[in-house]
Amino acid sequence: MDEKILLDQFRQMDKDGNGTLSKREIRHCMKLSGFNEAFLTQLHPCFRSLFLKKKQHTQQEFIKTFDLDGDGEITLEEYEKVLNIVPKEEKEAAVWRSVFNDMDKDHSGKICVSEVVSLLSEMGYDIQTTELNEWMNRNKINKDVGMDYQQFLNFMRRN
Repeated sequence: MDEKILLDQFRQMDKDGNGTLSKREIRHCMKLSGFNEAFLTQLHPCFRSLFLKKKQHTQQEFIKTFDLDGDGEITLEEYEKVLNIVPKEEKEAAVWRSVFNDMDKDHSGKICVSEVVSLLSEMGYDIQTTELNEWMNRNKINKDVGMDYQQFLNFMRRN
């Protein structure tokens, strides 16, 4: 299932918008999904008790699956972790890490100004050596030593 759909589902369940699913919100969601009281009252008593057990079991299983810290609530972070959803910022950071590693030819953990300008130009970014030098000066980065990954990431986020 698409990550956007899964995140939208979480937001729809999170009625108060606080980024956490309470037991009440989970119960409400299950009612909307067919586990409602009106339906239960129409069932024969023996089926009703079976259905109620299933309803309770389903809610408990949902909480047990997603509530990683056992506090009785499900945070967006827990939900994402269980569904293996990687936040957008982490995906972007992974892409930039790969770009940085490709530029770091000598595997020193640093990249020089000319490498940054060259690669960014190849990627379609309009950046001048003087612009990068000015940024490095403002951020007290030694141009002769180069910038490390965190400095590179900060530069990319600002530009």
